[in-house]
Amino acid sequence: MDEPTSALTSREIEELFRIIRKLKSQGCGIIYISHRLEELSHIADRVTIMRDGQYITSGNFRDFTMDEIIQNMVGREIKEKFPRVQCEKGKKIFEV
Repeated sequence: MDEPTSALTSREIEELFRIIRKLKSQGCGIIYISHRLEELSHIADRVTIMRDGQYITSGNFRDFTMDEIIQNMVGREIKEKFPRVQCEKGKKIFEV
């Protein structure tokens, strides 16, 4: 699956993860490609990291920190991170 959650709602993502967990429990192997690293903790047992089409490393997901995964993905240490900020919506000031 290549970026399967990119166009899904949060409810649809949960349903997808439920189906993936069910398939895993039945012995199915799943190749899941994602840049949304937070998703991996819900479904991944193993991780393989590629960069520019080249194999970099692989192993058990629990043996990697998120920082190690990111560093292997981009090829360098990331010193600054910008977490997603939640903003409250204000009142409408213009409508067409």
